[in-house]
This record gives sequence, structure tokens and C-alpha cells, in this order.
Amino acid sequence: MKIHLLNEDSALLARAVIRLDDWTDPEELQHAEKEIRVGHCRAYLYTSVPATNSSLIHRLEEQGYQFSEFRIKSLYKADGTAESTRALYPWRADLIGDDELFAKAQALLTATAGDDRFACDETLPASFSQSRNHSHLLKSYKSWPDEFLLGVVHAQTNELIAFRSGAFLSKTEAHYYQYAVSPNLDFTHTAGMLDAFAVEFLQNRGIQFIHAVSTGFNIAELNRLILQSGFRIVSSDVIMRKVF
Repeated sequence: MKIHLLNEDSALLARAVIRLDDWTDPEELQHAEKEIRVGHCRAYLYTSVPATNSSLIHRLEEQGYQFSEFRIKSLYKADGTAESTRALYPWRADLIGDDELFAKAQALLTATAGDDRFACDETLPASFSQSRNHSHLLKSYKSWPDEFLLGVVHAQTNELIAFRSGAFLSKTEAHYYQYAVSPNLDFTHTAGMLDAFAVEFLQNRGIQFIHAVSTGFNIAELNRLILQSGFRIVSSDVIMRKVF
């Protein structure tokens, strides 16, 4: 199995945040936990389990792991033609490449209510989820061309109303990370524009497959990706966590 210490998350939480991967039996997690406790008196451990494997989930529960999140993975497969966004003018999609526009993206993120597993975990500080999201947004901003931060802006005023971040996994595959939409506008309409701009942006760069991971808490996002943007569900997992 693999034990991944997430340094940035650990620094923000002031507790070791550790992801456990590539294990086959829950007993491996017990051995790993003993090793982890030697080096860390306080830790947040988590791992993922296929949502269909209830037996394995129950065994982890017996070992003190608790439900953290129901996670749904979806995939968009390009059909060779990107839908034009010309009708959305005066809105356009621009890569966020300067500090002024990035500050506006940070403000949008701050105004967005958290729905991830950290925001919903009462054992964690309320500020951790937002601090973590801002840290990841900064990483995307600074990591071009490996990652991207795409904004929807007004052509005349440069007003930023939405953004989408993500990463290029290869020349043909990309992964969605975070997004936010201005709370002053109709969410459904603006998020739909953002999705259209993001797909066009990626397809114009040769991307054929777009991966997305959604929390099961966000029904609106799942409906939008599947019913409006052409994504399809490919798998689901349960995130289990233990805190000490």
C-alpha cells in the first residue's frame, strides 16, 4: 500500500493529513496506522472504497473509520466538434493570468458555500475547507501550462463572473478541479455558460476526455454535467476517514 503525507493540507490543518492508497485488505490499514502513530500524534487519515463494496465499508467502520463523502466520477468524451460560444457575447473565456483578475477569482471562491467533505466535517475547523480551496486555487494559477484557471469575463468591463480550474493529464485528457459563480447572477444560467466555455477551451487545445469528480452532496452540479454538458457517470466511491 501507499501512504501519502499531504504537506500543504497538513500545514493548514496543523495535523498530519494522510491519504492511504493501493491496499487490498483492511488489516493493511491497521499496520499503516501503527506506523503513522509513531511519527504523528495527531492525524487525519482517509481512503476511498468502491461505493458498491458494502462489506469492505463495514469492515473499515469496525476499525474506527467513518463516512466522509460519497464521490461520483464522471467523464466527458468529445465528439470532434466544440460547440461555439459566440452567442454568449459580450461574455468570453480568458485564462486568468494577472494578480488583479486572480484576486477577483479568490473573492468569488470566498463567496461560494463549501460542499466538500472537509466543509461538512464537524470535527475540523470551519476555516480549513476554505483555506484549502484557496491554496489549491493559487496552485492552479501558478502552474500553467500544467494546470489552468479559466475565467468568464465581460468583453468591455473585464468583470469576472465565474471561473473553472483544472489540470492537463496528457495531450488528450484533462481533469476539472474547482469552480465558482458570482452570487449576484442566476446560478444555473451562469454555470451553464461556464461549462460551455470550459469545454470549448479544452477541445480547442486537443482535449478529448474531461474527467470530473463531484461530491454526492451537490445534486445540482451532477444534473448540470450529465443533462446539459454531456458527461456520464463512470464510477462512485465512498471516502472513509479516521481522526486522532
